[in-house]
Amino acid sequence: MKYLIITIISLLFSSITFAQDNTVRFALWGGNEDINHWIDTYVSSELKNKHDILLERVPLSDTQDAIQKLIRDKRFGRENGSIDLLWLNGENFKAMKDNDLTWKPFLYELENSKYINLKDPTISNDFGIEHLGYEAPWGSAQMVFIYDSAKVPNPPETLDQLTDWIKENPGKFIYPAPPDFTGSAFIRQSLANIMGKEAYDNLINNFSVSRLEQELPKLWSWLKEIEPYLYQEGRFYPETISKLHQNFSDGTVWMTMDYYPSTAQRMIDKGIFPKTAKTLVLKEGALANTHYVTIPFNASHKENAKTVVDFLLGIDAQASKLNSDNWGDFSVLDMSKLSPQDAEKLQSVDLGEATLSLEILNNAKVQEFPAEHISMIEEEWKSNIIQEIALLSLIFLALISPFGLFIYAFFNVASESIFALTESSLDHISIYELIFSISISAIATFISVIFGGLLSFYLLSFRKKDLNLGMLNIVLVLPHIGFAYIIFLFFSDTGFLFRFLHTFGVHSNVSLVNDTYGIGIILNYVLKEIPFIVLYLLATNNTKNQNFVLAAKDLGAGFLQCFYKIYMPLNLLQFVSISIVIFAFILGNYEVPFLLGSNSPQFLSVSALNNFQSINIDQNIASYLKVVIIFVTSFIVSILLRLIFRSSK
Repeated sequence: MKYLIITIISLLFSSITFAQDNTVRFALWGGNEDINHWIDTYVSSELKNKHDILLERVPLSDTQDAIQKLIRDKRFGRENGSIDLLWLNGENFKAMKDNDLTWKPFLYELENSKYINLKDPTISNDFGIEHLGYEAPWGSAQMVFIYDSAKVPNPPETLDQLTDWIKENPGKFIYPAPPDFTGSAFIRQSLANIMGKEAYDNLINNFSVSRLEQELPKLWSWLKEIEPYLYQEGRFYPETISKLHQNFSDGTVWMTMDYYPSTAQRMIDKGIFPKTAKTLVLKEGALANTHYVTIPFNASHKENAKTVVDFLLGIDAQASKLNSDNWGDFSVLDMSKLSPQDAEKLQSVDLGEATLSLEILNNAKVQEFPAEHISMIEEEWKSNIIQEIALLSLIFLALISPFGLFIYAFFNVASESIFALTESSLDHISIYELIFSISISAIATFISVIFGGLLSFYLLSFRKKDLNLGMLNIVLVLPHIGFAYIIFLFFSDTGFLFRFLHTFGVHSNVSLVNDTYGIGIILNYVLKEIPFIVLYLLATNNTKNQNFVLAAKDLGAGFLQCFYKIYMPLNLLQFVSISIVIFAFILGNYEVPFLLGSNSPQFLSVSALNNFQSINIDQNIASYLKVVIIFVTSFIVSILLRLIFRSSK
C-alpha cells in the first residue's frame, strides 16, 4: 500500500514535469533500498554529468501496476505517457508483448549491445519468451546453494551427492514452499538436473505440455524421496526465502539457497550469515535468468530513454552495479567480447570470498522455464507433495466439526464437475484451497459458537442480573486486523512468546503465523467472534427459558447438562443464525488469512484477490469464480443449517 501511494504521487508529479525534454522517467520496483540508492546517486549523477539527462525514478510496488496503466493508455489512445523506461522480465514482458505495449526492437540500435552475447539462451529468451530486441538485458541472476563450510566441509557437487547429503544429515535441509520465487525455482532447477542439460534444453526449446507431464513424475518421485529427511520431516515448508535464511542463520538448517549469487556475501557483511558461509552450484547446472528494461510504446522521451539504456549497459555502470556495496547484481556483458581493459574492470570487482567466480557461474548456466507454465508446476507441487499432509490434517479438522465433514465430502464429489466448466481459468482454482478455506471457516465457527454459548449461559446462570459487559464491548470494537496484529506480535517466530521462551533456553520453531494448518487464523476468529456471539445470545435470549434451567438445577442437573440439554435446544434458532453469519463472514474475509495465513494452502479469498490483481486474464476469471464459490458455499450451508433446525423441531 505504501509503494502504491508513492507510485500514484510519482506519476502525478511526472505529469507536471512532462514538458522537460531532458527528463527520463524510470519506473522500477522500489522495494530494495540498495537499488534505489544506487539509481538515485550513481546513475542519476552520471547521466546528468555525461548526457545532461534528468533521471526521475518512479517507484512501483508491483510492475503490474505500470503495465495496467499502459494497457489503459493504449485503450484510450494516450500518446504521451508518463513512463519512459520500465524494469521487468518474465510474465510482465509477456503481458507487454501480448498487448503490443513495447516501442520497437531498440536493442540492436544501442552501441553497447555488441558486448552482449545475444545468442545466449538465458539472454535471448526471457523465461521462454524470445524478446527479439524489444527489451534490453540489464542484469543477470542465477540460482545458488548457500552452505556453512564449518558444518559442511565436503559440500555436494551433483544432484546424487545432494540427495545422499540430505539423507546423511536429516533435518538440516529444506526449501521454501512454492509459489515463493526461490522455492519455485528450486523445484524447476531440480527438474532440469534430473532430466540432464540436453534433454531439458530440448524440452524448453520445443516445449509441449504433454512432454512436461511425462517428465514431472520424476521430479515428484525425487522430492518425495528426500521429504522424510527434510527439516521437521517435510511437515512444514518455509513460506518465504527470508524465513529459510533465518533458519540457516540460527543454525537450524545447514544449507539455504538464493537466486542472487552475491546474497551470501551480502548477508555476511551485514552480520546475518556466519563468516563460514559459502556458495555452490551443482555440476548439472543452475537456473539463470536475465532482467531487462524496455521502452513503452507511448514513452514521451524515447531517444533519451535509449541513451539511458545504453549507459546502463556500459562497462562503468555494469561494474558499479556488480559491486556488492552498491547492488551486487551480475553483469550481462560477455567477457570474451570486451577489451582486456574493460574485462579487467569487471574481474577486479571484489565479489567476496563467499561468491563464486563469474567463470564458474557462466559455465553452470541453465535457461529458465517458460513463464506461462511455471504456475502449472507450482500447482502440481501442491497436489503431489503437500497433498497427503494437507488432506490428513483437513480430514481431521473436518471430523471435529459437526457440519465440516459434510462440506468436505460434498466438495470432494463436486470438484470434478466444477473443474469441467472451463479448464483454462479453473486451473487457477485449487480444490485444496477450497477444502482448507471451508474447513478453517467451519472449525472457527464451531469453536466460537460453542465457547460463546457456554460463556453466555454462564453469565445468565451464575452472575447477577445487571451484568458488566464492558470488557466484551471493548473486544467487540477492536477490528479483526487488530487481533491479527496482536497474534503476530505474540505468536510469530520472532514474537514476544518465542523470545521469552528463548531467554530460558527453550527453542521452538512452531509459529502460529503463516502456519500450514491455519491455527493462527482460527485463534484470531475465535477470540474476535466469541464476544459477538455472547452479546447476541444475551440480547436474544428468552427470559422464560430461565425457568426451565432453574427447574433442571433443582433436579440435580449440572452446568454442562443444562447447557446442551436445555439452553442450546431452546435457543437453537439463535445458534443456527449466528453460525451462518459467522461462517459466511470468515469464508469471505481476506484480511486475517492474508496476514496470518500460509502461501500453501492459501485461503480462497486471498487467492481470489491475488488472481484479480493478476494481468493473466484466466486468473482474473478465476477470481470471479472463487467469489461465486464462496457465495454458493455460504448459501448451501445456510440452507443446510435451516433444514437441520426445522427437522429438529
